[in-house]
Amino acid sequence: WQGRRRAVVPGFHTAWLQQMTTMFGECADRMTASLDAAGDNTVNMEAMFSSVALDIIGKAVFNYDFASVENQSPVIDAVYNLMQEAEHRSFFLLPYWKVPVFGHRFLGIGPLVPRQAQFVSDLDLVNVALDTLIAEALQSRSEGDVEALEARDYSKLENPSLLRFLVDMRGADATQTQLRDDLMTMMIAGHETTAAMLTWATFCLATTPLEMAKCQEEVDRVLQGRSPNYEDLMALENVRLTLTESLRLYPQPPILIRRALEDDTLPLAWGTEKQVKVFRGTDIFILIWNLHRSPQLWGEDAGEF
Repeated sequence: WQGRRRAVVPGFHTAWLQQMTTMFGECADRMTASLDAAGDNTVNMEAMFSSVALDIIGKAVFNYDFASVENQSPVIDAVYNLMQEAEHRSFFLLPYWKVPVFGHRFLGIGPLVPRQAQFVSDLDLVNVALDTLIAEALQSRSEGDVEALEARDYSKLENPSLLRFLVDMRGADATQTQLRDDLMTMMIAGHETTAAMLTWATFCLATTPLEMAKCQEEVDRVLQGRSPNYEDLMALENVRLTLTESLRLYPQPPILIRRALEDDTLPLAWGTEKQVKVFRGTDIFILIWNLHRSPQLWGEDAGEF
């Protein structure tokens, strides 16, 4: 992914972000309409934010409208199952899914573990959907230099997605398999983390009415009843600070796992003079949650919003 990241980054340019902000607003309008329709009924906001995040990523990354705020479909179910499996594999100590037949298909047999058989089925379904979108983009490929692509009027494009940019970027590795892997990575990495951040930000505001009032006043003053544009995002400072502070208290993900590529010695931790050696191949669990709530870093009120 480190190498692929350099290939993908040019797609996140200002003109594209401006168009995406408009699309974000449209997806948010769908969500608020759904909330209005719920009336006085209790709504699971985590599920709601998960749906709107999936809709946004689908439209922004590969021009696919999941419409999951309003509907359910086999593709949506498959995407959610894949994300749950990715989380499961991140924390399960023994990678049993690598065992032939038992954990994955081998010589046409398996996998025998039911959740891995479901994973294969879900992956096949999502791959077919992505391959169809990628094939359509490749058939209408219109190559150009990065500068020319950035100068496009994205508001007039039928397909203003990141996929369209990557396909058209001259010199890019635009094979179908590589594009599908890139899109899948961004979808899985960006969906659940975004939904979780929005959920905890809402919780933080709901439990601190003063900060809620500040954000409401700022939104009313800056937007004056209209949908936001890219420039508005810079002016919504209280909203931005609310999101970053909620990420400090409830980081997404709360734990990072990194593998040592060579032998090394860690820097000394607080209150200890003992050196900790790390051997090549060691997995290191970095507890972001603990770091973000440490009084040594954030003061005695580190646990407060």
